[in-house]
Amino acid sequence: MSSVVYDFSLVTQDAVRDYVFKDISPIDSDIRTLKGDVPVSLDLAAIQNGVNNMFLFARGERVLLPDFGNNLYKYVYEGVNSLVGNKIVYEIRQMFKKWEPRVEIVDLEVVPLPDDHAFHIVMVYTVPSIDKNNVLKFSTAINQRR
Repeated sequence: MSSVVYDFSLVTQDAVRDYVFKDISPIDSDIRTLKGDVPVSLDLAAIQNGVNNMFLFARGERVLLPDFGNNLYKYVYEGVNSLVGNKIVYEIRQMFKKWEPRVEIVDLEVVPLPDDHAFHIVMVYTVPSIDKNNVLKFSTAINQRR
């Protein structure tokens, strides 16, 4: 009969995970000046980075994930009205359903701005796996100038 001995002495505090989500943090400075590891975002900051990326990347820009991102700029060249706004709402909901299932959209409003030939997007969302009561807001505009 053999016995197994486990040695947990090498487990340090750093090995204990105290976050739910982890993502690479956007680099604000010159990458050549970084020392050490790549900066990371945790939990809600990681989710917010993911939400920003959904709107920053156009579909097809990421070589290894060509379906990732949005296809919203095609609507700028259509009429700026509530019918097109409803198409944008549908596309955003589908995009988040596929690529960011960690987010639950509470409210999504697309306001047409015909004088500026743009749409203003306001999305209110929660992250149920972290905190259902913490409501976050994302706001952006799409227009012919990207």
